[in-house]
Amino acid sequence: AGRPKHDRGGTFQSSRRSRASPILQSTMLSPPNGIAPVHLDGCPARRQILADYGVGSSNSTNAATLAHSPPLAFLASSITLNISIFVAPFGCYILAQYPRTWQYRPMDTLNETLVREIPDYRGEKVTYEVPITVYPTSSGVMIINSPGSGELKDGRQDRWLKLGLHLQKQGIATLVTYNAPRPDFQIQLPWEPYSHQGASWNQLLIDSLSHVTDFCLEHAQDLCGTADLEIGMAGFSSGGSAVGAVAWRYPQVKRILLLSTYDSVGDPFYIGIEEFPGDIYIAFGSQDPMAGLLAYVLQSGPLSARSLHIREVPDCNHRFGGATNSRILSNAFLWAFQEFPDFPSPEGGLQLYE
Repeated sequence: AGRPKHDRGGTFQSSRRSRASPILQSTMLSPPNGIAPVHLDGCPARRQILADYGVGSSNSTNAATLAHSPPLAFLASSITLNISIFVAPFGCYILAQYPRTWQYRPMDTLNETLVREIPDYRGEKVTYEVPITVYPTSSGVMIINSPGSGELKDGRQDRWLKLGLHLQKQGIATLVTYNAPRPDFQIQLPWEPYSHQGASWNQLLIDSLSHVTDFCLEHAQDLCGTADLEIGMAGFSSGGSAVGAVAWRYPQVKRILLLSTYDSVGDPFYIGIEEFPGDIYIAFGSQDPMAGLLAYVLQSGPLSARSLHIREVPDCNHRFGGATNSRILSNAFLWAFQEFPDFPSPEGGLQLYE
């Protein structure tokens, strides 16, 4: 394997083209195949559609009512009484008669639960769930976030929830966050410290991220406005280990961000990192020697990556504790996926917690 370009300071120039990130995307005059029209007047589903989009349940629909409903206010200048809604999987297409254009309004959030199976140590099937939250945009960019082992999908103090809403509001990217099943300590496997109903927890970490990525690719058009998307993966602690093991399998994944990452899943992490052909970004706290050691090992080893970028965050522990480090943490996503040049500065970062 070749050696990537290393970057331990300074700025990184990339050939990645910038994308416009409109909140709404104009589309064709006909909605997607299989989406049936639902007219507001005289339709049994009308009340639910209006309620979902903040209009209310009044039997009369008029421009003034719609214009004062935030999700539909963007049509206020061209609204007429002839309005059709096409309900899509994760949003709706709304037609204004003048001008005759469809505009896609993504849902603010999508919550989904994947149900999958994995063999336990005896070869018997174990059913498990992977809850997902998506913050859709039409940006054409998706970031799949893999939290640490002690976190649920929204993160400690809702830090990933806050980040997802922030990235969505700015039109930067669609954030997808999830969590794998947590260890239940019912059965102690001799070859690894944690398990879930007798199944390897390391394998659950890897499989859960793979299933979430497959889901995102299947629904990419609805979640981020295009099927020809660019995916970034970010992982915190053991979540970063899962990212290292999985990202190389998907050609759509161009960049990965490893935060306070350990080699929790073992050999699959090192195999995957060595094979990943894109850009690797690593950030760790100065008070987190294990994550720093891993960054050093990766810098010294053979990699197929196009580039490797490593930053040590001063006065920072494994959890990125404290308000200042929370802003640095939010900026890490801009550093890796938007080429924010001044990382690890907290300047302009979103405070995710105290």
